[in-house]
Amino acid sequence: MIKRIVFLAVGAVLLYGVVTLLREESQPLPNPTAALSVTVAKPLLGSIAEIISATGVTIPREEIQVMTELSGVRVRGVLADVGDSVKKGQKVAVLDGESLVNQLVQLESDYERARDAFSRVDGIKDTGAVSKQLVMEKRTDMQAAKAKLDDAELNLKRSTILAPEAGVVFERNAVIGGLVKSSEPLFRIARHHEIEMEAMVPESVLSALKASQPVSVTLTGENASTRGTIRLITPRVDNATRMAAIRIRLHSTNPIPVGLFATARILQSAREGMLLPKTALQQDSTGDFVWVLSAENKAERLPIKVTLFGDEQVMVDAIASDARVVARAGAFIKEGDNVQVVEDK
Repeated sequence: MIKRIVFLAVGAVLLYGVVTLLREESQPLPNPTAALSVTVAKPLLGSIAEIISATGVTIPREEIQVMTELSGVRVRGVLADVGDSVKKGQKVAVLDGESLVNQLVQLESDYERARDAFSRVDGIKDTGAVSKQLVMEKRTDMQAAKAKLDDAELNLKRSTILAPEAGVVFERNAVIGGLVKSSEPLFRIARHHEIEMEAMVPESVLSALKASQPVSVTLTGENASTRGTIRLITPRVDNATRMAAIRIRLHSTNPIPVGLFATARILQSAREGMLLPKTALQQDSTGDFVWVLSAENKAERLPIKVTLFGDEQVMVDAIASDARVVARAGAFIKEGDNVQVVEDK
C-alpha cells in the first residue's frame, strides 16, 4: 500500500514537469534586441543661401567727447543727462567761475599798470630820457600782462560747457560738486543720434562682403530683427584673433542704446547641392557622419563632408541620391543595429 502511494506521487511530479516544459516551449522567444524606430530621408538636390553670422555691440557712428581745458574746478550745475537730445552750442554744464572772476579782476589791474608804465616811457623815448632797452622791457611787460588777461577771459568762458555737436547724450560724467579734469570727458554724445553695430568677422569671409550689403540684425531684448546695411569694412585684420571689424548701419526708427549686444546675419548668394536635414548630422572625434540603412534596415556609418549650413538643412559632398539616411534618432544607433522605419521622407 505504501509503495503504491509513493509510486503515484512520483508519477504526479513527473507529469507536472512534462506539462510545464511543454507550456514553456509553446511560448514565443523574446527578441533580445528590440528594433529602434527611426525616420528616414533621402538626399535632395536643392539650394541654400549661405549666411555669415557675426556678433558685436551697438556704438555711435561718431562719438563726440565734451571736454574742458580746465582742471581742479568744481561743477556748479549740470543741464543735460543721459538720453537727452542736445543741439550744437547748447549749454550742458556750468563750472564754478568765482575764482576765475577774481583772477580776471587781478589780471585786469596788472594789465592796466603795465600799459600805463609803457605809455609813460614810450611818450619820452625820443627825448633821450629813457633807454631803448627800458622801452622794450615795458612793452614786453604790457604784452605779457595782456596775454594773461586774455587767458583768464578765455577760462571764464570755458566755465560754461557747450555741446560741440548735436546728438544724444549716452554717457555723463559731470557731477555737481565734483572737480573736473582736462583729461576726462564730462559728456559723451552720439553725433546726430546715429547708432550702428560694430561686428567682428573672420578674415576668411572678408572677400564675400561689400559695402551696402543687406544685413539682418537681432538686438538683445528685441523679438523682431532690425534691417541694416554694411557701411564700412575695416582694412585691418587683428594679428591675434584673425578677425576684422565691420560697421553696420541700422535702419530703425526706435532709439537704440549704446553697448547693446547684437547678432548680424549676412545673406550671401545661394549655392546648389545635395541637401540633408540638420537632424541627420552626427559628430564624434573622427568628424561628421550620418547613418544610412541597407536593404535589410541595418545601420551603417557613412562619413560625410558638410559644405554649407542652412537654417534646417545642410549641404553635403559626395552622397548617393538614393541613400536612405536616418533623419532622426541617430544618436541612439550603433553600427550594425537593425532598425524599424516609421516614416520615409
